[in-house]
Amino acid sequence: MLTLVEILLKNFTSKCSLQPEHKIACFLHPPFRKLRMFEPNEIAEILSLVRRKLPVITEPSSVADRVPGPPAKRSSLMFDISDYEDRLDVVADTDEVTRYHQLECQNQIGDAAEFWKANETQFPGLSKMAKKYLATPAGSVPSERLFSKAGFLIDDERSSLKSDKADDILFLYSNRDKF
Repeated sequence: MLTLVEILLKNFTSKCSLQPEHKIACFLHPPFRKLRMFEPNEIAEILSLVRRKLPVITEPSSVADRVPGPPAKRSSLMFDISDYEDRLDVVADTDEVTRYHQLECQNQIGDAAEFWKANETQFPGLSKMAKKYLATPAGSVPSERLFSKAGFLIDDERSSLKSDKADDILFLYSNRDKF
């Protein structure tokens, strides 16, 4: 006999599947960073995926970032430690992912943008990744709805309505569910 949760989960998984981008976005949203909604093998896959994508996200994006500095002095040793810098960066990125995944937060509910802004120095690569994956896609429906309401508000009967009063009325209308 299946429980209600099992039935709902089976129904959900049969109708929609999460793409890798969705899973990364779940991980980057602070309340869901533990990924408790996934099986342990899926959690390992998601963390591995984030680790693979992190160096790509943190690469310099502008020409100004790529301008090389003065040439480094070569060591007189038989080998140069700079040969191993790439490997050290991967370990640092892995540590960043692990530290974030294991992070204990007092406030589980909050704005993800505020979290990443406050923790940008602690998790620099992941904060860049969060800006990419958690960005809200622009939509025109709310703005079109507001322009439509403005058209109804400012008509021949209210031609003497001042612009600041019209702005106040539109503000109240657009935020009516918050009051």
